[in-house]
Amino acid sequence: MSEDIKSLNKRLKNTYGVSMDGRPFFRLVFSDTQTEKRIGTFREFYGPIFVREETKLAERPKYAYIKGRFILERLVMPPDKYRFEIDLCNGTYEPVWTFERDNQYQHPEWHPITYIVRRVLLAITGGIRKLSDKDIWELDKQQFEKEVDIGEDMLANESPMIAGQLANGEGIVVPSNYIGVK
Repeated sequence: MSEDIKSLNKRLKNTYGVSMDGRPFFRLVFSDTQTEKRIGTFREFYGPIFVREETKLAERPKYAYIKGRFILERLVMPPDKYRFEIDLCNGTYEPVWTFERDNQYQHPEWHPITYIVRRVLLAITGGIRKLSDKDIWELDKQQFEKEVDIGEDMLANESPMIAGQLANGEGIVVPSNYIGVK
């Protein structure tokens, strides 16, 4: 079962942090819902009839070239010389990854998202050393094994109340995306 986008965005916010004004450094958005303000010369038509041409600030689709896809975006702060232009003073969200493969829709999943975000963060910071895909796979494998060991230790140790309840079948685990009865 796939995790919903709201839950993935919450995990992105909790895992990778927020800016001073509370916006997440990484977020998932749907391409068809995003707009941005652009200054330019725009031509207006009524069907095939040309109406006018204006140079103005206009709100336009941000991803007019991407239809029906989720996009992982990163909050980017512009260099100081551009910081006071329209919509740039607080940074902008820029695309990092489009969730599609061979022009087919892909639903975002947590593990690939974390892989992409780590690669972006390594590229930004320069990384201590360049990591290959094999290196990152090995780090992920070690982290997974560590989490499994912790879980097994918790279940084997009956002294903590929750671990004991889980081990004896008296406790339950509620997934983080569970929506209770209201």
